Formats: sequence, structure tokens, C-alpha cells
Amino acid sequence: MSRDKDSLVIRLNSIITNDPCALCGARTDPSGVDLMTEDSRLVCVPCGREHAPELQGLIDLANAASAYAEIGRWQMEHGATSSPPPY
Repeated sequence: MSRDKDSLVIRLNSIITNDPCALCGARTDPSGVDLMTEDSRLVCVPCGREHAPELQGLIDLANAASAYAEIGRWQMEHGATSSPPPY
């Protein structure tokens, strides 16, 4: 079934599962804020990049910001000169 970017949305995914991608059937890796079809089926990152690169880019940016904030919190708790754990 062919989908275009207008039928894909970013949604908060409160049920983290590894359901297959709605577009290609590949394994998904949900992160909590995910690209989905309008009927709430998960879309994998490669399909997101192909069918809705702007939306997938926003999700990637949000995930990077979250990891950066996590490192900042760790440094505040453990001292800025300590090395943060790898994310």
C-alpha cells in the first residue's frame, strides 16, 4: 500500500512495541515519539526518511536533543570534568 507524507504523523507512542512497519513490514524501533500512519501503525526510520523526510528529521532532532540533555544532567550530577556514559 503506497502512502505519502500527508498520511504520516508524529505521535506520542505510550505502548512501546516492535510491531512491523506499516509500509514495508520491517522491524521498528519505537522511541516514544514515533512516525505513524493516521491509524496509529508504526513506520520504520528508513520508510520515514523516504516518505516523510521532514517529519523523520524532526523526530531525529528530538531524539538527539534528549540525549544531549541526558548528558548535561549526568554532568551536573557527576561533575563537568567526568566523562558521561556513551549514549
